[in-house]
Amino acid sequence: MSALSTQLAIASGGLILYLLIKSWYKFNGSGLKSIPRAHPYDYPKSAFIRPVVERLLGRSLPWAEGDEHKRQRATLAPVFTHESVKSMEPEIQDASDGLVHLIADHINSNLSTKAGDDATEINRSSHRPMKPSSLGKTILKRLAAVKVEEKRRMDDGKDMDGKDILTLLLKMQDQYDVGLDQILDQLAMFTLVGHDTTTYGISFALYNLAHNKHAQDRLRHELLSFPSSEPTYDDYSSRLSMFEAVTRESLRIFPPTMHTERVATKDIVLPPRHPIRDPRTGEEVHSLAIKKG
Repeated sequence: MSALSTQLAIASGGLILYLLIKSWYKFNGSGLKSIPRAHPYDYPKSAFIRPVVERLLGRSLPWAEGDEHKRQRATLAPVFTHESVKSMEPEIQDASDGLVHLIADHINSNLSTKAGDDATEINRSSHRPMKPSSLGKTILKRLAAVKVEEKRRMDDGKDMDGKDILTLLLKMQDQYDVGLDQILDQLAMFTLVGHDTTTYGISFALYNLAHNKHAQDRLRHELLSFPSSEPTYDDYSSRLSMFEAVTRESLRIFPPTMHTERVATKDIVLPPRHPIRDPRTGEEVHSLAIKKG
């Protein structure tokens, strides 16, 4: 493919759509070994976006590249296994109950919920993704420092046991001589990113249901007909099919992370599973060439 054809292909709306929504299944299996998901360290963040990530989230997992990313990811991986997530069910249930009560109180009183100054600033900072200011992160790091000190005091030199984020990060600090500031960056990042993605996901799920009364009625009927008062972790995916469908479809249409940004360190060619017609020329595009850099 010539350089001119490459430029036309990249400008194709269909191809850009495939790339932005991360639909890598649109490309042939023979080309999968060339894409970022298969070899992520061949496609680092750009020199423009990485400093922005650092200002917002510190030198945490989203910022890290190469060996540093491998080390951080290996340390934190046990937190996100199926069993670990399942063990968080009581905490997730408590948080969900609290959210339900807050929404109910807000609706019934028609008054805005008042939050403390710290909580308000953290919430605001999550809606300023491109601002260089990182006041929300600074506040979270201050709060995280208190939790780290409490954890160290509780363990008092004993071997730390557990697969929670704080325990694993403190083990990483001891094993790799990682500075406290990076540990606090990680804790602040998980709090801020977890808050933002959860808020986004729940908000759009409710938005979608508000615009689809039939789906809303089916979901309400399924939940009210459930034999016990509280579904278990396994019930949500195995016995509440409508709930599972609503969740998946809402995340498909409005994913909290819609795209990512990377720079190719070498030339690659992505072959679409089916030819894509260039809307400007009418020609079929059989491959997408991406130049290094």
